[in-house]
Amino acid sequence: MRFYEGGWDSPPQEARVYTNVFSYLTTRYVNWELNLAYPPQPERIDYEIEVVYYSPDGTIQANQTAAAHVKKRWTNSSRSWGTGYRQPLQWVKGLYKVELFVEGQLIASGEFDIVDSRVPREGPFLELREGLPWNSWQPSIDEEKALLALAGLMEIDPALASAAASFPWVKETPKDESLWSLQALETLAKEDVELARRVLGFSWLADDMTKDEWLTVRTLTLLAVRDAAWARFIANFDWLQDGSTEDERRGFTDLRAITIEHPSLAETLLSLPWLHDDMTEVERRSLRYILDIAREDFALAQLISHFPWLHDDVTRNERETVQGFSRIVGKDLGLAQQIAEMPFLEIFKPADGHAIKALGKLVELDDDESSEHFQRVMAHSAIRDGITNEEAKIVATLRGVSEYNPGLVDTLLDPTQVTLEERSIDLPLAGEVQITIIRTRPGAERTMDLLAQAVSNIEEFMGVEFPNRHVIYLLEDATRGTSFGTNFGSHIASLPRVDQDDYSAHSAFRHISHETGHFYWRGMPSWIAEGAATFIEPFATNTATAPPIPLDRRPCAYAGNISDLESLYSDQGTPEFSCNYSLGERLFHDLYRNLDGPVFRQGFRNLYLLSRTDDPKDQCEGVDLGVCHVGAAFKHDGTAETAAIVDKLLARWYHGTEPFDTSHRDISPADPSLLSAIQVKLTRAYIALDRDRREESKTARFSASEVQGPVYVYLHFSYPEIREEREVPLTVVEYFADGFAYRPNDRVATFKVGWTSSRSWFRIGPSEERRWVPGRYWVYVYHEGQKVAEVEFQVTP
Repeated sequence: MRFYEGGWDSPPQEARVYTNVFSYLTTRYVNWELNLAYPPQPERIDYEIEVVYYSPDGTIQANQTAAAHVKKRWTNSSRSWGTGYRQPLQWVKGLYKVELFVEGQLIASGEFDIVDSRVPREGPFLELREGLPWNSWQPSIDEEKALLALAGLMEIDPALASAAASFPWVKETPKDESLWSLQALETLAKEDVELARRVLGFSWLADDMTKDEWLTVRTLTLLAVRDAAWARFIANFDWLQDGSTEDERRGFTDLRAITIEHPSLAETLLSLPWLHDDMTEVERRSLRYILDIAREDFALAQLISHFPWLHDDVTRNERETVQGFSRIVGKDLGLAQQIAEMPFLEIFKPADGHAIKALGKLVELDDDESSEHFQRVMAHSAIRDGITNEEAKIVATLRGVSEYNPGLVDTLLDPTQVTLEERSIDLPLAGEVQITIIRTRPGAERTMDLLAQAVSNIEEFMGVEFPNRHVIYLLEDATRGTSFGTNFGSHIASLPRVDQDDYSAHSAFRHISHETGHFYWRGMPSWIAEGAATFIEPFATNTATAPPIPLDRRPCAYAGNISDLESLYSDQGTPEFSCNYSLGERLFHDLYRNLDGPVFRQGFRNLYLLSRTDDPKDQCEGVDLGVCHVGAAFKHDGTAETAAIVDKLLARWYHGTEPFDTSHRDISPADPSLLSAIQVKLTRAYIALDRDRREESKTARFSASEVQGPVYVYLHFSYPEIREEREVPLTVVEYFADGFAYRPNDRVATFKVGWTSSRSWFRIGPSEERRWVPGRYWVYVYHEGQKVAEVEFQVTP
């Protein structure tokens, strides 16, 4: 239990300055805060906290009854309330006592002191005070609090007060983080003056005071109040001395909780070298999951913290392993302990981490009353006797399999029905990466080559080490919804169709490249993840060449821009979800064709990196990507011209306030004579709405409300009588008024023996029952790269 001061409205937790000594001059309400940690509860518990305030003379000043509750599965909670006055100068000076009871049992007690602290008006402090630009002899409450904190520091050590008063954030009118930090530093100095001297020497205190920096100062102060030795030890860590990021601040908060709740666990963790140099997102999340496990079962947390692979460094895969345990322990402690004791975890391999992650995800499939999916897997004979490193590769796929094809679980766990094809490749940045293809039926020999090439080429294009050290590829009907394939993070699943020789190698490679790209682009808004993975497909096909101008996805019929799309319900499997591919792809392609190649590549790389580590200089909140991060990534360290281009393109595709650019349309005239070399003449080209009534339905204009799905482009040819059947290759490209050609399709016009004329028809537009986007369209037909036909038409609302 701890105390803090506030007004009529209690300050939020991030604005609370905790202390047991309050000034009579500035104190209004004195609030108590009760923090609890406990094992997960089987059900919600509602209870009442009876609160008694005792005055300095021992009489009862106030009684309170505070309603509180613990929700099912919670492991910690906080409750606060207070008493006092709307204005200061109302409290009786002296020592107060507060006791908290639940069902008549005392659960916490504490004391606070209201003191007659005065700001000195003479001596050294007068000189210090007169050097403050905001100094006045009728200070506000906040200014009075700042003066009292400085006076307290001067009483402890005049050098501390002088050092603090020299900081720019103290010289400015004190408020919010700057005021709270100053008050916390006074409390820290009272507890440990030597530690306060060291902290005041940290370079990051000398410029300004951010939210993360203030909360770091507060956490260090709270730790010093509880255990000064630990506070002094942690103050030596590089990440605390050189600055304070959000990851470092949040990691420090959990580290403090561990030192208080489980000191022996803290001793183990604080001996690990990766906790000393910096505090990354991966490391602070690992700390959080270890704390969650310790609150469930301390012995299991100790066992996990002693795994050798947690002692040298923490990779993202290892963090996900600890996260998996935190999920499992909350559902079934016994099975969590059983898994932790299996020998396959002693020598950690990436597939082992994917297996634990999958088991943790399986827990999420089960409702509160059942562990059907998880326990079904754990009860299987192949798992009961311990997971081997080979079995871990199968187990890694079982989260997706259990959700989308549960009948496949027993098949995959039967070694007589499964084959594993494996290869090791050496990447320039990531080093050795293992690839495993899992099948229950014969597949194409080319698939492994395509997957290995996609992994290699995508790393080359990204310029950042490949995120997974083990790529597991399941070729089974275990994908999300109607998807052809799904990247689950632990593995990729694709329909077996991709793995058949009669499926085009080009289509298979693009699909594999898209899903492989999702190892980089996942866990972010769909328009970024799907847009980036779609954009990268042509580069994976050949990293040496730029992608063709025609895009892969059709225009979005459900939103005019990304901002509108974000306001729609566009869950995967809905028609609207396809807009994440098309609008995201168009944004990245527009950036690509308007920025220099190296500038685009660096911006694309920056955007991915921002999803992994928060950059405090990008002025975008956290690592959950959004339009702010896209702008920051592509403008980072760029010229004013680059920034203007990025802003313009974000206005076009995200906000919808900038017109489309149609300057890239192929305006060269169609020349049917280009076919004359093969003695073929193209006589007519037109759009028809009905394949069976082509002449009657011929049109150059139709309504999107009346026509859904594909329409047809017809080409009429004449030629000398054919003496030997021949085929003429054609490429059909659609172009929309949003400035992009899309979905190029290689087609064939066939001329049979005895013919002197013929027609060919090709489907264009959206798939069955999908909407057309109103606007202007062009269809271009090419033969060997030369335009031989062009058809223009208009789609009205």
